[in-house]
Amino acid sequence: MRRLSVLFGLVVFVAAPGLLRAEESAEEAPAEAKAEATQEDAVEQPPPWLWTSAGLGVSGFPSGLILDLKGQYRVPLWNSKSILFEETYAGAGMRLAITPAFIDVGPRLSFAPIAIFDVDVQAGYQLVWPSGSGLVPFPDLTVSKLETDRNPRHRDGTAPARSGAFGYLSVAPTLKVKVGPIIAFDAWDLTWFRVRPHSEETSDLLYEAYRDMIITRNDFGYEHQAAVVYEIFDGKGGPLLWVGATYRDRKMFGSGDRSMNVGALAIYKPFDSPIWPKLVVQVLPYLKYATESRIGGGPNTAFLLSWGHDFQLGWKSEVKETVAALRAF
Repeated sequence: MRRLSVLFGLVVFVAAPGLLRAEESAEEAPAEAKAEATQEDAVEQPPPWLWTSAGLGVSGFPSGLILDLKGQYRVPLWNSKSILFEETYAGAGMRLAITPAFIDVGPRLSFAPIAIFDVDVQAGYQLVWPSGSGLVPFPDLTVSKLETDRNPRHRDGTAPARSGAFGYLSVAPTLKVKVGPIIAFDAWDLTWFRVRPHSEETSDLLYEAYRDMIITRNDFGYEHQAAVVYEIFDGKGGPLLWVGATYRDRKMFGSGDRSMNVGALAIYKPFDSPIWPKLVVQVLPYLKYATESRIGGGPNTAFLLSWGHDFQLGWKSEVKETVAALRAF
């Protein structure tokens, strides 16, 4: 049986700047009117809460299996009735990811200063054991990363994957907007890697299964995925259904590895209940790949069951949970 590797996906699309309502210029209002407006805009701030997220995902081309768990203690910031400050918060917690190829654990910080923008900062330590989806050494980028090529090289000793570990730091900002039933979000993930050297290792290029990329021992890369979706059902008291198109671009600057995909995205939840998970489906044919071994072949296809609980309700929270779910691929 082929060993499973991990796919890491991210959601995104850039919002139209015109969506943000420009401030209307007006004469200075009397003090009494200002006080009344302030009272009208004021909302009762919720107490701190615990946010949790769990995702179980499987993917193909490359194959992958992952259990992704996150938890944070969150506090509200300056919530108000303004469209920009309906849902603001700061949070701190942990993330744990478990796959057949590695375990990944580390602290996670989140900050949402305005309702349409948030950023996650993740520091992690990944412990990898020997497999075709482990830290397989590569002589150069011309060697195929396909599982059918990776696994035999690992098994026959041509490129033995040894147990290893690496640390990383990622900064992941997300911008999201909505115009009627149209929702767009744009997420980036900027990551710095530092792989612990192995005494018997000669190659500086290693396969990293979570992102399906070749990295160096000290590398920096980005992942950017853009998406625009149509909200068929909003999930309030009934089903949730979003469908749309998405674009993903991954690049490692140290190794020079890069891939690009364009495809479809769908999010479905049958009932408005925390017991029921959201089903996230992503189908991404390859436009660009280092060895062209996947161009014209099977698309990167991923399915994720995602559970999340957050006391902040509304489409912006749904986008946040969807982005978190796609980042678990």
